[in-house]
Amino acid sequence: MKKYPQVRRVRRPEYNEKAPFLVGVWQFLIGTFLWVLFIIIAGITIYANWFSLALINILQLFKNQNYYIPTWFSVVMTIFFFPVTLVVILISALIKIVRGE
Repeated sequence: MKKYPQVRRVRRPEYNEKAPFLVGVWQFLIGTFLWVLFIIIAGITIYANWFSLALINILQLFKNQNYYIPTWFSVVMTIFFFPVTLVVILISALIKIVRGE
């Protein structure tokens, strides 16, 4: 009778299925921070687009052509000159009301 070498069974490594509590807390806090950050970035982008459209509306009073306001200009104006952007948006809204658009 032929003898075969004995097969040894390898023990499975033991995995810790439960993550430590602090890992879950940090993951929650970082995830919440990222959500808030993305919401702020989206808000700034939407407001910058609104400012850009208002500026285009004002510029079309002087010369009726298609204008392009770069996004970076709108974002910079929104971040650093927020009151100016508010005035531009309000003037544009008043122009739309007076013209009846």
